[in-house]
Amino acid sequence: MNVDNVTSKQICIMRKALRAVNAVMVMGKNTLLKCALAELNDSKPNDRYVKISQQLVLNTGLIFTNGDLTEIKAILDSQVREAPARIGAIAPADVTIPAGPTGLDPK
Repeated sequence: MNVDNVTSKQICIMRKALRAVNAVMVMGKNTLLKCALAELNDSKPNDRYVKISQQLVLNTGLIFTNGDLTEIKAILDSQVREAPARIGAIAPADVTIPAGPTGLDPK
């Protein structure tokens, strides 16, 4: 899961809810997670470890469970919040401003 722009309070709430459904959220340094996955791949070769390792960019977390994934998705979806734009942030969706008066000054 991608945890860019997620507050620590939201992560705490998600971890608590995930524990209730027998799931564990692991977050750490990407290089350490990649190293652990590489060791797993060396002992038990599997293409899945390589695919997971390639997804570890920016702020990511891993969730492990033997339970139902719909419960996990419901927990993650319950913590989605709107956030104000930050300087230098890239919009998650395309933004189009039509031609004409916007009500904003040129600054």
